[in-house]
Amino acid sequence: MRAILAGVLLILCSCQHPLSLTSLVQGTALSASERADFLRQIRERSNEIRSYRMLCSGHLRYGEQRSGLRYAFVFSAPGSLRIEALPPNAAYTLSVLAVNEGRVLFLDQQNKSALKAASGSGALYRALRIPANEQDLPWIIAGRVPPTALTNDAQYAVYRNPSGERLYLLDPLGRVLYIVSAASLMLESVQMQDQFNGREALKIELQFDHEGASPQLPHDIELTFPRDDFVLSLSRTSQVLNLPIPERLFELQIPGDFELHELSSARHE
Repeated sequence: MRAILAGVLLILCSCQHPLSLTSLVQGTALSASERADFLRQIRERSNEIRSYRMLCSGHLRYGEQRSGLRYAFVFSAPGSLRIEALPPNAAYTLSVLAVNEGRVLFLDQQNKSALKAASGSGALYRALRIPANEQDLPWIIAGRVPPTALTNDAQYAVYRNPSGERLYLLDPLGRVLYIVSAASLMLESVQMQDQFNGREALKIELQFDHEGASPQLPHDIELTFPRDDFVLSLSRTSQVLNLPIPERLFELQIPGDFELHELSSARHE
């Protein structure tokens, strides 16, 4: 009987949701006026970025496997994004993802397949294993808090740590946490939990060349995907900021010999 009871308790404990990200927050909440002033400053910092092109060398660790790729990021505010994966020492494309006018299209050149979906449907996870929203990712990659977290409707709580060096923005459900440098008002890290099971889904850490220098993009970005045992480390090799981006870069065409898949579910499988 004791063995049965112990087994039941073990099952119940294993089914409990992990703690929310609230447990990582240090310090005290800002007053209403302090919060409003901080969010205004963060918006100004985000508004510095109108567009960017960034080329990065990438190192991937998937379990015990190691590999290297290059990644090209192209972004034009408010929501056009292109992510292209290339071999380390060649110019041809391995895969490319584009977000444009609320639609996501991913082309896998190696498998000759295409994924088509509406923005917000989980296409980033399906295509690139990134459990984030297409609206937010380009801002995070740029080291800025996404505008979606800065609206009054978002109702993010804001805290200052005891030393005053960092500020925390926590969503009402305790599932998304942005950690911001108080000196530069740029992102130091982001943590996200799965909205369905509450487990850690993504951690992004960012480092800049010079604290406070602006505008600039992060020099080093590390994305950790705990549930997939996958780490992607990016080092910026070049950047171009706030110059016009041709619309054609976000307008992909599906080759005739590609197999098309359309995604409608919003849940990350």
